[in-house]
Formats: sequence, C-alpha cells, structure tokens
Amino acid sequence: MAGYSSLQACAIVEKDTSSEVMLTWAYPSLPSPELKAVVISRSRLASDPVQFSFSRYDANWLYMYTAVLHEGSTNSKGLLAADEEQEQTRSGPLPRVNAFTVTLLSKEFNPELHGRLASLFAKSYTHTGSPIDLLKAYLSVLTRGTCTLRVKAEEGEGEGESEETFEAAEYDRRSALLATPLKDVIAMLGMESILVWTALMMRKRIVVFCDRLSVLLKVIRAFPLFVSHRQDWDILRPFVNCENVEIDEMKKQGVYCAGFTDNAILSRTDLYDIYVDVNARSVSVADQAKADFRMGGFHKDLAQWMVSSAEDPDVTNQQIVRELSSRTKGFLKKVESLQIEDEEGNTYVSMADLQERQLPPNMDRFVFAVANAEGLSTAE
Repeated sequence: MAGYSSLQACAIVEKDTSSEVMLTWAYPSLPSPELKAVVISRSRLASDPVQFSFSRYDANWLYMYTAVLHEGSTNSKGLLAADEEQEQTRSGPLPRVNAFTVTLLSKEFNPELHGRLASLFAKSYTHTGSPIDLLKAYLSVLTRGTCTLRVKAEEGEGEGESEETFEAAEYDRRSALLATPLKDVIAMLGMESILVWTALMMRKRIVVFCDRLSVLLKVIRAFPLFVSHRQDWDILRPFVNCENVEIDEMKKQGVYCAGFTDNAILSRTDLYDIYVDVNARSVSVADQAKADFRMGGFHKDLAQWMVSSAEDPDVTNQQIVRELSSRTKGFLKKVESLQIEDEEGNTYVSMADLQERQLPPNMDRFVFAVANAEGLSTAE
C-alpha cells in the first residue's frame, strides 16, 4: 500500500479557558518561529474561526480544521473567548480547552483530502485528548496512505467509541482542482472576468477580497483554471492576514493570487495590479498597472464568449475549462509565431518587432507581456 508522502507536519493550536492561544503540539517540530506565528494567526482562534480553511505559506499548504468544545465560551460576536462559565467543572479529556485547531502541512493542493484527514484528527483528539494517537495515524498515512482512529460514537450508535478510517487513495487530485466551477466565477464577475484572465496570462499580482473566509476560499481556488494550461496552483495564497510576516512572504513570491478578509488591503495598492472584490462582484485595476490592461477587440471577443458560455445552462463547467484552455493555447501559438531569430540562432519575441508589425490597438504590449510571462521574450 503506497504511502502519502506529501504530508510534512501536523500541529495543534489550542485556546484555553484563560483566552490564551498557543501551539501545544507539532510533529515534526515546525522549523521557524515565523511559521509557528502564521499557524497560530491563521487558526483565527483569537478572533472569528471557521471550521475548515486552507492557505499557503512558503512551500507548504496549510489545512486547518477547528473544533469548538465549549459553546458557552463563544460570545455574541462569535469570538472564542472565555466567559464566567469557565470556572465550572468541565467533563471530557480537554476540560481547560475552549477550542483547538488541527493544522496539516502538505506539499499537495487537495483541500478535500486534507480536510477529511484533519477533521478525523480533530474528532480523535476531542475524544482522547492525547496527540499520541494522532502521531501514530500521521505516520500511518505517511507510510501506508491510510489510518484508523478511535472517535466518540455517533448519536444512535450507543455509548462509547467507534473507529473511523481514512484512505488517501479515495481522493482524486483532479477533482480537487475542479471543485469550484470556473463557470460560476465567470458568471459572478461578468465581463470583468477578462481582467482576471489577462492578469494571470501576464503573471500579474492579484488580490481577492471577501469578508467571509469560506466564500473567499471557494472562489479563489478556481482562479488557476483561467490559465489551466500551466497547471499552477502554487500561485495561490488563498488566505493571508495583513501582518508583516505574511505580507513579506507573499511579496517574495513576486507573482501571486492572494485572498484577504480584511478590507484594509484595498489601500495597499503597492501589493496588487488588480483587485477582485467578491462582495461587490467587481474587478478594478491599480493605477500603476492600467497601461498593461488596455483592452482591444481580442479581449472583448473572449470576454463575450466567456460570459455567454457561463450564462448558457447547456454548457458545462468542464466544457468552459477545456474551450478556454484551447483558445488560450491557440493564442500562445500565435505569440510563438511572432518570434524572430538573431544572428546566433536564438528565437524570441521583440517589442520593437511587434510595433513594426502594426498589430491591432493595444495588442503589441499585451503580446509582449504574455511572451515575457511564458519565457519567449528578451528584456527590453
């Protein structure tokens, strides 16, 4: 039985009855204080947690599943804060823990697989209060691709405990890549969807805002499908807090598609070329990038096709993804055909040559930017 070698670490962050949030266990140990701080911050135990989230930091995907053990510790704003009832005697293996988050670090993008495993770890930890079972299960998944854990019996199954099994082989990566229909994203953004495609084609910086994390994650995970020929989900930074350690890591990537739930990011125009507001269903271009987003007839035609396809109930999401990929590859072949050859036999796309060809309005700059993004040009 093949192991699941993408796993890199497992960690537990807890919020206790004193409202203190801390990393209480990790295997293997997290390699840097910056990563520890990010794991704690993105758990959102100190503010407004969600049951499941995923994000990326450095070279790892972070999958987080949160369990609230004592509902009385949640105030009217939904914050996991201790209240007067914390002094009461609590039963169970974790009496002084209000809530905790299981975090899995992995090299693979597959929220469904890791979400299922993290939720199983959370159920086991709730039942036993010991990370030893989690350690054994983690090593079992790493080496065999499967694990079985003791959990509290479900209602109707009687008292005591039962067992649940995880099988990594049951989760197809391609299904994870297509989990959010690109068709829905295009329908949401309308004609402005072309700005997202254009930004991704030119490898520009994209910031996506939504005040609901669950909605943000659902939308942003579909963005790489606009340029599915690259098969690059690592460009995503699905959830980033407006904290220096996270912003600095994001900036180091140079190119990214990053999600935020804090609208303060709107004023940070130095961090993005286009800004996607999911709440408003709109896309705007930063002033410093507007010269690169001048549209022509080609963009208009492609945008109209995307919108009409998204609105057509007879067109499936996979048909849209395949056709957009085909159209994109066709465009890239035309870009490749515009390469010139120098005296040493090197071929490349030249801005000067594009200008001499008198392409349709605004196309020379766009073609050169795409050629540069695809490694087909020389610096000019």
